[in-house]
Amino acid sequence: MFAGDDILEPAYPIPQDLPPDIQEISQEILANEQISEQGVLRNPVSRHHSTISDRDLDDLIIRLRFHFQRAGISMLDGMLRRLGHRVQRERIRQALLRIDPVRRIFERIRIRRRQYSVAGPNALWHHDGQHGLIRNNNSGNTVLGLFLTAAAIFGVPSRLRGDHGTENILVAAWMEERRGGQRGSYIWGRSVHNVRIERLWVDVTAQIGSLWANFFTILELRHGLDINNANHIWLLHHLFLPLINIDLTFFAEAWNEHPIQIRDGPNRSPMDLFGFDMAVHGVRGDPLDEMMSREELEVYGIDWEGLRNDRLLESRQVNNGIEEGVTSWVGESGPPARLNEVIVDSPDNPLTDEALTWLNAEIAPWMGGTDDDSRILLWAHALAAAQSLSNIF
Repeated sequence: MFAGDDILEPAYPIPQDLPPDIQEISQEILANEQISEQGVLRNPVSRHHSTISDRDLDDLIIRLRFHFQRAGISMLDGMLRRLGHRVQRERIRQALLRIDPVRRIFERIRIRRRQYSVAGPNALWHHDGQHGLIRNNNSGNTVLGLFLTAAAIFGVPSRLRGDHGTENILVAAWMEERRGGQRGSYIWGRSVHNVRIERLWVDVTAQIGSLWANFFTILELRHGLDINNANHIWLLHHLFLPLINIDLTFFAEAWNEHPIQIRDGPNRSPMDLFGFDMAVHGVRGDPLDEMMSREELEVYGIDWEGLRNDRLLESRQVNNGIEEGVTSWVGESGPPARLNEVIVDSPDNPLTDEALTWLNAEIAPWMGGTDDDSRILLWAHALAAAQSLSNIF
């Protein structure tokens, strides 16, 4: 193996933050395949295909699809790779036929990719928040912290495109300080110009968001959840936010590993594209790109095909229902004069430390469930315990 292979075939630690049932079955299968005692996968995307049996493959895919019901062949491929299994696509196809022979899921949810081009890795990032998933807060400090965490991992982009939300002010100021003003370091565009990221939101909603939203609706309709009671919202956070974050983290890792069909080229995963192109074309985020005119910046990074996709536009409208005006403020310094604000406050913990410790001990026997029935029981016992502590619940 030459040195460049390390970029495309790194050694990953076995992911620990997984839904409990997936983690359990994954570790059992990996143990059977004699994974090293240090818990390091040896080239999980190497040329050697996994020796996982059809039965184990079926069991693992069943568990993955329990959590990610809309996952097709490519996403399942990415999930399996993240778990250390490089499985032929035909084996995944056959496994889907065995566990779901009627609906032929992999044909029903096939995704057609459209051409999108920028200068290279880190030339342009898109960022946005999905208000349907924001239940902690969307403050400027939170958004900046998330951006800096991503930049520490992948490098600082040359340019960043966002919408007119007030939560983006600190990120925009940071980018202009780091990359310079009046060059589009932060492109304040209308959300319709940032529709590229809606492709990801559609997938996140289908795989994760809709499932949790349906579950919370069941709690509201049948099990005493009062969405107008801030203390109920806090209790939801306390019980389920860690589980949602586990689902989202695994989805992101699997997304980075899933193969994408490349026009006139071999299938490659986002991680492959990022690492290999960075090695070949250089770190675009360091030597600044050439200056662009206002007109060029106005349309830079716009997904024109996405603007003709009704599903993406519907998702954009749901997440950005506020009128944004007509200007994009491209090429200027500082934020536009007209900004949109969607306030999402964090619910405060209404319990004392002693009461919270007691509550956690009371609900401990019901923690760790992975199906809706188990989680409903967890909610019911937690709500009853909280109500015994205070009438504010």
